[in-house]
Amino acid sequence: MNGSKSTQKLDEEKQEEKMGLGTTLMIVGAAIGAGLLAWGALVASSNEDEKKMMKAPGRNGEYIGRKDFEDNPREYFRDLHGKK
Repeated sequence: MNGSKSTQKLDEEKQEEKMGLGTTLMIVGAAIGAGLLAWGALVASSNEDEKKMMKAPGRNGEYIGRKDFEDNPREYFRDLHGKK
């Protein structure tokens, strides 16, 4: 009987170790997931601050803000050709 009790105790200890390892892996996985989520939010917010640029039509390699051009391309070309 003594041998079966010690075998049973060893089996219980192994199960506890497996459960502990599973819990640890879940915590590590959750921490990694939270870190990736935070990093993604940081990257997304930094991209909003950047102004999208484009080559300025007719201006030999100069760059202008894309939104400024798209909002009023007629005015851009009017200014480019000096007609007001």
